[in-house]
Amino acid sequence: MSRPAPFNFRLRGDRVLISNDFGHFLWLDEEAFSAFAKGTLPESDPRFGELCAKGFMAERMDLTALTERWRARNTHLWDASCLHILVVTRNCNMRCVYCHAQAQSGSQWDMSEATAAKIVDRVFETPNKVLTIEFQGGEPLTNFPVVLFVADRARRLAKKTGKELRLSLITNLSLMDEEKYAALRERNIEICSSLDGPAALHDANRLLFGGSSYRRVIRWWNRLRQDGVVPAALLTVTRKTLDHADAVVEEYRKRGATSIALRPLNPLGYAKTVWNKIGYTPEEFLAFYRRALDRVIAANRRGRIFPETTAKVFLTKALAAREPNHMDLRSPCGAGIGQIAYDYDGEIYSCDEGRLLRAMGDDLFHLGHVDAMGPKECALHPTIRTLAQASSLDAQSGCSRCVYKPTCGVCPLLEYVENGDLFTRAPDSRRCRILMGIQDDLFERLRDPRQRKVLETWVDGEMERRGDPAALYQRT
Repeated sequence: MSRPAPFNFRLRGDRVLISNDFGHFLWLDEEAFSAFAKGTLPESDPRFGELCAKGFMAERMDLTALTERWRARNTHLWDASCLHILVVTRNCNMRCVYCHAQAQSGSQWDMSEATAAKIVDRVFETPNKVLTIEFQGGEPLTNFPVVLFVADRARRLAKKTGKELRLSLITNLSLMDEEKYAALRERNIEICSSLDGPAALHDANRLLFGGSSYRRVIRWWNRLRQDGVVPAALLTVTRKTLDHADAVVEEYRKRGATSIALRPLNPLGYAKTVWNKIGYTPEEFLAFYRRALDRVIAANRRGRIFPETTAKVFLTKALAAREPNHMDLRSPCGAGIGQIAYDYDGEIYSCDEGRLLRAMGDDLFHLGHVDAMGPKECALHPTIRTLAQASSLDAQSGCSRCVYKPTCGVCPLLEYVENGDLFTRAPDSRRCRILMGIQDDLFERLRDPRQRKVLETWVDGEMERRGDPAALYQRT
């Protein structure tokens, strides 16, 4: 017999899921859990050895192995901001029903080369050996010369400093042409766009003035595939999406996507003003998510690995003991210490959503201007210190004792928008209800040998990918 080490637990039916800060999970029946919690589980019990190996028994810990596991799961604590978001313009030629931003029109909303140069120089003050610059808008193709200017300047600095550099463009693809496409390919700039499902659903969500946005996305999607590139895509779930789980998954499979991200809608910006038309409850989203994940798992059984990315983040943490560095699914979150957002005018924010809030009249997440602030000043800013505290799960009363603490994360900004408080009101907040529901579903699926076999393929080799620069950041 042995007394238990600190653990968290969650009762699910007649079984109990337990976890610890080393990122280990284990299912126990109620009788075994009761004996374990009381310290009366006999050494002859078949689960005793696994409990010891996973650090659940206080006197039977392999501290060397467990410490290494903890370190592997918390590598982000030793890194500075690896993701730098450049909003090169606020101009946009579309009107998406869920857009967080308020689209503008006019050259005064474009980033200048002078401002862009200052930002790039600041980015390379970051001590990280691997950096990502992500171009956003508006629609960044409306200010394409500055995209190329940033890319060329950043490549020169990367060569000079010996840093690895990843460039990514978030675009609706409607303004893409052969000249732009060739310039992006020449500079090895990754292309990411939105695909919200089949044509009728996509065009209903993503309104393009003067045509079908779906046709233009698919045209360039096919072009990328012809050139041997798998395009990245973002899916945003609106109320219209909820009844089309199967169709959405099949659209992604048909287009040759290597993954799908089933992202819930956030009540920010313009989306907040029309929430009664496009929004839904956490329970409605979770019903959709479970149906879609059934379809995704079925698709994987046909022989091609095709993960759902939110599930993959959780599974990577739980099964591979690696931190995928998803900015709002880590502790603390990435605001100001994992990512920094730069607006077209050089103003700096904790994250892109913080920039959007200032456009709505709230400057809480505004840090300063690129003329006066670099990554170090951002990380030491009082707002960032507060956000780090508000997103450290050990400091949250609703999270510190949650069984999913090893895999989850808090977004103080969304908590602030929903409740007027940076500190989460878990388990009652909208985001917590969604994330807890997803993880409840995943851990139930892991109990099914057939589903577990599929889910494990999504994280195979993750331990070997720690040095892969393409895996160093993810965002929702």
